[in-house]
Amino acid sequence: MELYKKQLLTLLKGFMFDIRESRNLEKLDDLDEDQWNQVYRLASVQQIVPMIYQSHWKMAGLSGLSQEAKGALKYQVMMQNVQQIQKTSAFLEIYQKLLEQNLQCLVVKGILCRELYADPDSRPSNDEDLFVKKEDLVKCDEILLKNEFSRQSEDLDGDEIVYYNRRTGLMLEVHVDLFDPKEPAYGAMNDSFQNAFKQAKKFTAQGQEIWSLCETDHFLFLVFHALKHFLHGGVGIRQICDIVMAACAWCEQLDWKYIFEEARKYNA
Repeated sequence: MELYKKQLLTLLKGFMFDIRESRNLEKLDDLDEDQWNQVYRLASVQQIVPMIYQSHWKMAGLSGLSQEAKGALKYQVMMQNVQQIQKTSAFLEIYQKLLEQNLQCLVVKGILCRELYADPDSRPSNDEDLFVKKEDLVKCDEILLKNEFSRQSEDLDGDEIVYYNRRTGLMLEVHVDLFDPKEPAYGAMNDSFQNAFKQAKKFTAQGQEIWSLCETDHFLFLVFHALKHFLHGGVGIRQICDIVMAACAWCEQLDWKYIFEEARKYNA
């Protein structure tokens, strides 16, 4: 493995497993500035720059970078974290409004995955995902449209409806199926989540209660979702990190027998 890739994985490990203890990890290899630039270019491609930056700062004080590079990275990370904080706040606000209308919208990925990390705001999310019952979709759509969201499609057809709030920058994906049922490669994966709403649980994120899949269903969904991306051309390292963190955090609650039985059906 190329040295800069090894370095990125070391820093990622430091971020994942309690950043406060990252100094106990293996010593960072000595890289020159060009190699560090490669580390951060790869981090940018994988959309994990804040995660790598925070770990690099804690583990080695950003050693190997010029003052100019340190300043540019600091500004980039600060802006990304501020944007993430603002979008998280906006999401929790609209989610509360949905709950007030007695809608059981299940949050998947996104904020719940970020909460698995010691520094949630440094784990970027491009959007938030909601899983709703088909009979609740129209009501959910009405609430979102009344609260400054614009729908990116003309109608409510399809398994995934995308909404965007220009003021807050928050993008929402609302799903009536977790996977496109028309896709031959993974449409049948929806069968594994037939009892998702009956088995749903409340979790706490940023001090607010939110509904989501139970731990077993959510973990299985993360694995299947990564497989879907793999089939479409590749899976990002963030998704792998989320799976690892979920396995660590929810280990005692996970029904591993069921997870392996379902995963084998799709060679996952």
